[in-house]
Amino acid sequence: MKAATRTRVKWIAGGAAGVVVLAMSYNWRYGSPAAGLRQQIAEATTQTQRTEQASDPHVLRQSRLREVAGTTLGRDPDLVRHRFRTALSDLGEQCGLVGVEVDEVGPTPIASPAARTRLRSSTLSNSMKKTPDFYLFRGEVSGTGSLESVLKTMAVVRAQPWVHRVDGFGIKPEDKDRDLFSLRIDVTTLYMPDLATDAEPTIIAGDQVDDSIWRTITSARSLQHPAPPPPPAPAPPKPHDPSLGDWRLTGVIESDAGVEVMITHVSGKKWRSIHPGDKVLGAVLVGASGEKAVFEIEGDRFGIWTGKTLAQRDQPNSLH
Repeated sequence: MKAATRTRVKWIAGGAAGVVVLAMSYNWRYGSPAAGLRQQIAEATTQTQRTEQASDPHVLRQSRLREVAGTTLGRDPDLVRHRFRTALSDLGEQCGLVGVEVDEVGPTPIASPAARTRLRSSTLSNSMKKTPDFYLFRGEVSGTGSLESVLKTMAVVRAQPWVHRVDGFGIKPEDKDRDLFSLRIDVTTLYMPDLATDAEPTIIAGDQVDDSIWRTITSARSLQHPAPPPPPAPAPPKPHDPSLGDWRLTGVIESDAGVEVMITHVSGKKWRSIHPGDKVLGAVLVGASGEKAVFEIEGDRFGIWTGKTLAQRDQPNSLH
């Protein structure tokens, strides 16, 4: 009896050991690889779902809309209006404009283009017409300043992420020297209340914008009149042509040696003593007596009195 019991125990122990060995063999040969495959299948399924979502046009569209909405000025229309006006005014003043004014209009609803097409479902078409895709706020900024201030304002306003479109602008000189200009710039910002938040908007300051955008133009001064040419240098004074009017008869000396006539330059800086036969600028002294001298000029004889210039002459017949 005891021998049979021991035999049965051996069989049981042997069977249990066999089961353990079989279980280990199965787990090594099949169990572990199958678990790894199941994990790989789960990861592949997750990745496939992500890829499908990323390539889904609807998902892509919603993602892009959220990005655009992140550049808007808020969800509440009054807050958007306040931020729009304040930011545009502050930017103009920071760039050097004076008398800055901002006018805004909005929000203006913009319907889906699909609402204008002929759809089989009138319900869907009516729904699209009643529900705008987004809204617009339009603003106009105006002010005056130097050419650099005007161009800088345009560049800085255009650089703002919440300025989604520049609709137009105008620059006009306000003085004849073109040192002062007026600016008008029309801009549009999107309003997307369903996707926007009221987070503070990004404001790009003037010193964060590349100044070469406007300095290239201002250095060329393309909107300003060219500087007038410098006035011509004054002509050098013409040398004074010597004339008989430059010499004045100042005295007549009669002596045993003969007659001597004294003439003095009107400037008082020089004088001459001449005798009959001497020439003064083509005038030949013929003779003198008392207070009068006679000169021959181009064949004619003229009398000159003391105190008169050689140009102040008469025509005597003789010295008496």
